[in-house]
Amino acid sequence: MKLRKRLVIITSAYSLMLIYWLALNLTHHTSSTSNYYFGLFEGLEPLLLGALGIVTSKLWGGRQSELGKSLFYISLGVMSWGIGSVIWSWYTIRQISAVPYPSLADLGFLAAIPFWAAGIVKLSKTTGVMLGLKRPKRRLAAIVVPVIVLAISYYLLVSVAREGSLVSSGSTSHLLKVILDISYPTGDVIILSLALLVFGLSSGFLGGRFRRPIYILLGGFAIQYFADFGFSFTTTNGTYYNGNWCDLLFVTALTVIALGINLITPPHLAVKETAAPQPEPAGEPPVSTTNNIPNNIPVEQPPDINLNQPVQK
Repeated sequence: MKLRKRLVIITSAYSLMLIYWLALNLTHHTSSTSNYYFGLFEGLEPLLLGALGIVTSKLWGGRQSELGKSLFYISLGVMSWGIGSVIWSWYTIRQISAVPYPSLADLGFLAAIPFWAAGIVKLSKTTGVMLGLKRPKRRLAAIVVPVIVLAISYYLLVSVAREGSLVSSGSTSHLLKVILDISYPTGDVIILSLALLVFGLSSGFLGGRFRRPIYILLGGFAIQYFADFGFSFTTTNGTYYNGNWCDLLFVTALTVIALGINLITPPHLAVKETAAPQPEPAGEPPVSTTNNIPNNIPVEQPPDINLNQPVQK
């Protein structure tokens, strides 16, 4: 599938989701069936985006190359998140009640974290991160950045979003709930730290036509971080509903990630799409590609020359 067609699919899907979200919020719907079906489409879109990402990874040899592996794992993470969202919407549509916690939806959401982490690590091997680590200041940054992210995340995801409690009330007697309460913010810290490290350590080394797509891809993970913060914050204070502002952030984050993946297209394929041959004008004779002389005009042939004959002055 050509890059242009993939980009049209991605932007069209996001446009439809944005129109749906605007319709919900402009009409102040918070608990209608339309809200629950928004959650369903919020899960189906990443399945489509992830499939397009896998197509792009195959253009790089799939799991035969580091970049192909990176795009493949990140795409699997997008699809895993979509599966979790589809299961979530199934609870809301069928039961029309609070989604149980833990639930099968958490399997999809949590599985996305190791896929994304593996994809970013593979991406680091192709973006000059190892060269960046040879500089003392950047080695220091590799230590300081995760600490800063951890401090900010504790404030946002625990102090603000969860009212100062890492483990939610009623979870202390349920081991699985405790594990999930800790896993979600920890996963956010890991993904954001890896994305920032790849962004910072590769700057100055990463150039060419893939610099912007990779930065777009990493920016999608930053948006995903704030979407998770919004979800934790609104569920804690009881203001969450299907289709609220953090759901739009989720849709935006996954779309941006998908755009970054699909823009990393092999150069020879991108050149073929941009340099398509132009059709010949109708009614004109074809033009020779060798000497630019029309084929219907006779060309005078040079006389035969005998190399053994002496040249006359």
